[in-house]
Amino acid sequence: MEKKTRYDLIIPAAIFLILTVLVPIAGAVIESDLPIPEILAKNVQFTGYTSKLSDEGFGLDEFISTMTAPDKTSVTITYAGPGERQAVITAEMTGDVVTKISMKKEEEPVWPLLLVLLIIIIGLIAGYYLYTRYHHLTPAVPIEVPDVRKSPEEEAEEILILAEKAREEGDLKTAYALAGRALRVFISLTYGCGTEETNMEIIHLYKNTGEKTDTVSNILQTCSLVEFAKKEGDTDEFSAIVSVIRGLI
Repeated sequence: MEKKTRYDLIIPAAIFLILTVLVPIAGAVIESDLPIPEILAKNVQFTGYTSKLSDEGFGLDEFISTMTAPDKTSVTITYAGPGERQAVITAEMTGDVVTKISMKKEEEPVWPLLLVLLIIIIGLIAGYYLYTRYHHLTPAVPIEVPDVRKSPEEEAEEILILAEKAREEGDLKTAYALAGRALRVFISLTYGCGTEETNMEIIHLYKNTGEKTDTVSNILQTCSLVEFAKKEGDTDEFSAIVSVIRGLI
């Protein structure tokens, strides 16, 4: 019987050591069909990452578990999200303890927002160009403003009504003053520009029309005398003056 040497015993032992220890340590094993380790699934930080990814529409895409030492494992989990974006969670575990965990996520591209902003800017520029080029071609629609101005006759009549009211209240001084004012307003608005106020200005303006000024002059003088207490007023005389003024207007 052949005697076994020391080398015959060492070689099988070395092969056994390589197959049972060194090969598992050196090789990375993809375990996409295996569930996520329970120790990792219960990790608070890991569940926070997965919850956030789920809310953003990410789903599990690939699970890779790599043994880096007999009691150490490195885990890489890839998630696929909207717009072909990816998120990757990496974790390291020693025995039953998660020693390190982190997440990297592709952010949403900003070019869609930039495109919308560019379209808005182009639209504003085009709108401004078209407005400045063509707005003058559209004829403006005239706005009709009703003429609310009163005629000289209406102005004078309103003042005469106030004069008659003062006469009825026994205030002849005010009644004569208003009657004279009614005549001045009518002549100033009818034959002038509405700025003539004194008796002399009114008589001169009326004279330029070719009319006789005697009646107008007498009425204005009488009304002024009573207004400034240089003459007593009379109700009959006042009524006659009002009647003549209404005849003139």
